[in-house]
Amino acid sequence: MLIPSVDLINGHAVQLVGGKVESLKIDAGDPIPIAKRFRLAGDLAIVDLDAALGKGSNKDVMLELIKIASCRVGGGIRTVESALFWLNAGASRVVLGTAATPEVLSQLPKERVVAALDCLHGEVVVKGWTAKTGVSVFDRMKQLKGMVGGFLVTFVEKEGRMEGFDLELVKQLKAICGDDVTLTIAGGVTTVEDVAALDRLGCEAQVGMALYSGRMDLGLAIAAPLVSDRPDGMFPTIVADEQGTVLGLVYSDRESIQEAVRTLKGVYKSRSRGLWFKGATSGDTQDLLRIELDCDRDALLFIVHQNGTGFCHRGVRRCFGDGVHRGLGALMATLLDRKANPVAGSYTNRLFSDPALLRSKLLEEAQELIDATTAEEVAWEAADVLYFALTYAAKSGVSLDDIERHLDLRALRVTRRKGDAKPAAVEASAAAPAPAAAVPSAAVAAVASDETTPALRRLTPDQVQSIDAEPVDASVVDTVQRIVSDVKARGEAALLEHAIRLGDIKEGERYLMRRDELKAVFDSLPIEQQQVLQRTAHRVRVFAQAQRDSVSDLVVPVEGGKAGHDVVPVERAGCYAPGGRYPLPSSVLMTAITARVAGVKSVYVASPRPAAVTVAAAYVAGADALIRIGGPQAIAALAYGAGEIEPVDCIVGPGNKFVTAAKQLVNGLVKIDMLAGPSECLVIADHTADPAIVAADLLAQAEHDPDARPLLISIGDRGLAERVDAELRRQLAVLPTRDVAAQALKNGYAVLVKDIAEAVVVSDKIAAEHLELHVAQPQHLQRLVHNYGGLFVGTMSGEVLGDYGAGPNHVLPTGATARYSGGLSVFTFLRIRTWLDMSDVDKCQRLVEDVEALALLEGLHGHAAAARARLVPKKTQPTEPAAAAAAVAPFDKSLLLRKDLAKLSAYTPIKPLDVVADEIGVPIEQLVKLDANENLYGPPEEVEAAMRQADVRIYPDPGQTYFRRMLADYISGAVPNELFVGTSHNAAVTAEHIVGGSGSDDILDILIRLVDPHTIVVNSPTFGMYSFLAKINKARVLDLPRDGSFNIDVDLLIKTVNNEAASLVFLASPNNPSGNVLPNDDVERILAGCPATLVVLDEAYAEFSEQSAMCLIGRYANLVVCRTLSKWAGLAGLRVGYSVQHADLATVMMGVKQPYNINCTADVAARAALQHSSKILRTVRLLRAERDRLGQVLSKYSWLKPLPSRSNFVLVDVVGRSAALLAATLRWAGVLVRYWSTSRLQRYIRISAGRPQDTDKLLQVLDSLDGVDELAAFRPRALLVSAAALSAGSAAALEALKPLVTLVLLSTESRAATSERLASVSVSEELFSTVVAGPEALPLISAALAQLRSNKVVLVGATVAELEAAKQAGIVSVAVAGDSSSLDAAARAAFAEAGAVRLLAGLQDYAAIAAASWN
Repeated sequence: MLIPSVDLINGHAVQLVGGKVESLKIDAGDPIPIAKRFRLAGDLAIVDLDAALGKGSNKDVMLELIKIASCRVGGGIRTVESALFWLNAGASRVVLGTAATPEVLSQLPKERVVAALDCLHGEVVVKGWTAKTGVSVFDRMKQLKGMVGGFLVTFVEKEGRMEGFDLELVKQLKAICGDDVTLTIAGGVTTVEDVAALDRLGCEAQVGMALYSGRMDLGLAIAAPLVSDRPDGMFPTIVADEQGTVLGLVYSDRESIQEAVRTLKGVYKSRSRGLWFKGATSGDTQDLLRIELDCDRDALLFIVHQNGTGFCHRGVRRCFGDGVHRGLGALMATLLDRKANPVAGSYTNRLFSDPALLRSKLLEEAQELIDATTAEEVAWEAADVLYFALTYAAKSGVSLDDIERHLDLRALRVTRRKGDAKPAAVEASAAAPAPAAAVPSAAVAAVASDETTPALRRLTPDQVQSIDAEPVDASVVDTVQRIVSDVKARGEAALLEHAIRLGDIKEGERYLMRRDELKAVFDSLPIEQQQVLQRTAHRVRVFAQAQRDSVSDLVVPVEGGKAGHDVVPVERAGCYAPGGRYPLPSSVLMTAITARVAGVKSVYVASPRPAAVTVAAAYVAGADALIRIGGPQAIAALAYGAGEIEPVDCIVGPGNKFVTAAKQLVNGLVKIDMLAGPSECLVIADHTADPAIVAADLLAQAEHDPDARPLLISIGDRGLAERVDAELRRQLAVLPTRDVAAQALKNGYAVLVKDIAEAVVVSDKIAAEHLELHVAQPQHLQRLVHNYGGLFVGTMSGEVLGDYGAGPNHVLPTGATARYSGGLSVFTFLRIRTWLDMSDVDKCQRLVEDVEALALLEGLHGHAAAARARLVPKKTQPTEPAAAAAAVAPFDKSLLLRKDLAKLSAYTPIKPLDVVADEIGVPIEQLVKLDANENLYGPPEEVEAAMRQADVRIYPDPGQTYFRRMLADYISGAVPNELFVGTSHNAAVTAEHIVGGSGSDDILDILIRLVDPHTIVVNSPTFGMYSFLAKINKARVLDLPRDGSFNIDVDLLIKTVNNEAASLVFLASPNNPSGNVLPNDDVERILAGCPATLVVLDEAYAEFSEQSAMCLIGRYANLVVCRTLSKWAGLAGLRVGYSVQHADLATVMMGVKQPYNINCTADVAARAALQHSSKILRTVRLLRAERDRLGQVLSKYSWLKPLPSRSNFVLVDVVGRSAALLAATLRWAGVLVRYWSTSRLQRYIRISAGRPQDTDKLLQVLDSLDGVDELAAFRPRALLVSAAALSAGSAAALEALKPLVTLVLLSTESRAATSERLASVSVSEELFSTVVAGPEALPLISAALAQLRSNKVVLVGATVAELEAAKQAGIVSVAVAGDSSSLDAAARAAFAEAGAVRLLAGLQDYAAIAAASWN
């Protein structure tokens, strides 16, 4: 599509070369005739070069151009006000250059804005193309895409030179724009082929120089995109007049289009006569107004002004139908004909000649239209008004096209005039009743213009009364009752019927939006709106979480036991958000986020006809679904359930009087927050108050609703109310919502009190929803007032900040109910469940006696009997002193410790070598330790010598002075080491950036304690200490699992961190146990995308990876890099770690850490290691080489698949075998590797890189296992045989196994039931050396292992519970499943998940393996 350009200097159309005024190449003179010619193509691009260069303006010329053509306007538009001026003046679009910033664009309609990007070799340039920005055009487009309707990209190096352009670059730019944002290319567009090529890409071609110079023909340029599948190459052409009436169908080709544009006439192509100049012989010519191409570019629309009798050869106007005008077009044609050819006796001619009659008839018909009541009457009278109005227009020489042009220009306005009637018109219509629903604009005039009447009426303190009105409007109760009862009875059918009837949804529309649909709407919002919602959600979530953390479970000792309460959320909640005057995303955030933080599992949001931002807010708030229905029907559906909507336990959120009545009706069936009335704001102010701010806050409340109540208490200052009145008048006059606010001011009042004490009395009587304190000492007054919903202390704490998400909730009690209730909070969604546990019979006897006595006092003999039944006879023999002394007080964890610790799984550390050697009976020196990622070369002699010199008699240095200095030198490269050459390790780090700790675990713990740790994000599988330390600190751990290649979804992480307001993100690079690194580009994306969250990057293995993000420390204040000397420096036993972060954060960390968290020996050893780091790093090179060797040699085993690693270990996928059994077999052979029983890592082992001899020993054992049945290769010292696994053939199997292995019987049944089971399968108890029985498997297994003094044991189990217990105890298990072929996939998966090495048909299978291999 072609966009002709009209560049203006001093009122002339010009063309420059390279955009330089001194390179003026063409001065085309008056732009008006040029625009009339260029407008045939559609939109024109008008550029005010004088304004752009700061040398004047062509405003008047541009306004004239807008009147004659559709124009997009640019040049010198640098403010919102300037852009709005041109949009209101009728510009189709405005083109913004450097002013195209998020701040400006957010205030403009994006579909009407084009961002102009001047591009020099791919880089955006500004200031007349003289200053480079360092920003690529691609990045700038991505930044602005969601905020504009189009881009104008000018290739500066091509501008005015007619040298063509880079089509491949245009393709890349268009890919960014997609289909919803237009792309216009300027600079270098020279030929019609260029125009066609751009059109095929979906781009517009803005052309100047080529058109002015004659290099490009306008007609051929318009026709350039056209294609034809006809042999003659012609294009079907529809001809229509200015009103869109189709006149006929003809054909065109490029030649005829070129001639039509040249002559500005209707010229077409005749298949027999060639060029056809319409009307050349008949005189019925056509003036060509515009040419449009259809979407497929194979047909045309000529818009013309038809002269003469018409288009058709039959002498009529059009070739279709009766060939006559219809409607307004026909009327105007008749009027113009009567004016040109007067007819005797014509009423129209009489009106033309009698201005007074015409004026009177216009007024008369307008009044008759106003008085019309039926649709037919309105149509009849409107036709009369139109007739007389068009007669007046024709008399004045105004055409229908002129009128429509003005209507079109008005449609392009962005801002609207107030639209009030002139005073005379108001006076004339005073007798006419105003519509009931309308707020008369006269209310505004009464407040704004009458300075003698107070904007707020005056009351004395005695006249102030507490509101005693019922919150529910009795007039709507019956209506609401019918709707609620109907939905209760008929469910979804009734819900939809009322929703459609009341306009919530249309017939056939879905009424429920699930998470994925909410997300799609959120993603469609401009990035600025997304970020505002996310930031607001974060503030609300943080405050709600603090509320939740303020109440906890309780345990109190009572006589004979304990009592307590649990704090638990309701299961499901419904959150209502009004859909009335304005969209209220803030209400969605306030209600749904609070429910989520409380722990509610299922959260619905209901909002009628929700705006996109309301839907997006539901997504950000974490709602499960949004119901696109409101009113009583929505409340009933939430309370009783309907269709896809499950009944909820709690309904919250404000609504209109119908919603309030519905909430009252369902209250009791469900919990509700409150019955909300009109909003109210009370300001207590003294002589220090700023009347402009007080007035602004009162108007902010007043614009909510015509029934809102803005209130003022003035302390000892009679003039304050008058000053506030004056400000109310001034601000109201320019307030867009002034009609509503003016009406609400009538409900408000001002009270003058003598002092603070009287102000408190009046305020507590009002008990306002919002209470603002604009006084000299607001904190003092804060302690005196008692009744309010929300308190706003001091001038800066405006109620509007609370409304829009400073943190506290804005759903507050109204109508003086703040005297006994509070606002919405997490407590609204919580239940306090009390409990009693009387476990000590003797100690509770006094309590039981008192209960019996009190029940008898009340005459409740049944109660007394129930208590009496719990009395026990008193003991007569005294307790022996010796026995009493020997008694040990029981330790009650639930009474003395945190309740959540019972659910905390302990971290599983690596056992020391001496313990392992003792367990497996292998001397320490023969053990191969490949399980903990240590440097087995150990520290050099210099470090060991320094350790021997450590003075352990004195406390270590709490400030870690020399350790931190040496670390700074090591990190920043002041200490040269060849290992880091060419890597990104080095960074400008000083001692002030560093904090040392007792291992990196100590650092992690300090960081968690620094923040409010309500949510911490991890990516499993990863270092287990992240989750362990988080749970110890009562944080919620949010796990975003890595993908199948152990990579992180960075986009998901960023969104989740922001949506959940996470305090900390833990990342490991290289990751333990997978060994892969997180690219620095991804680290930067996370840091930039989560600016309010600490991002902790654990680089424990950085020395092995050749990659670090340490270089980012100076650029991101939210980055913490953790390191350790345990891995590379061989100091694992001394526990020395450190972190590098912003110096201010380091200062805080130094202040909260344990004072002496690095002991003397560790301190001197760490400093010695840093001093001799080059020597130690040579061993790091050896370990890296051994790691690579390990990955290669393990690949030769078909059942092992080593993963690539950038650390000092290799994660190995055990294929077709049991990783647990392999780890156990290696362990008992003296080779220690790491195994986890978690489901994600159940099939993996991790092997540390050691010395070559360590790898050799590992390979020796693996060779012995290659081709051998893994179960046969592991000979246990004992078998724990579950009684449930015994069957008819088990006796013979046990007889065969008894000489080979110790047999222990495990039974979770009673001894009697166990004996009965053994008898049923003919198995003698004498076959077992020991029998362990009890209700739970894990304690039994632990007891058996303690007796056996070994864990080289295999459990033969039959239930998932038994296998899970074996996994927890750390022993191997097999499952007896009978005919395993009959097991379904789910059962097999359950056994495998529980850790079973193999499924056996019976114990005889295991006996056969043992007999073949163990003898």
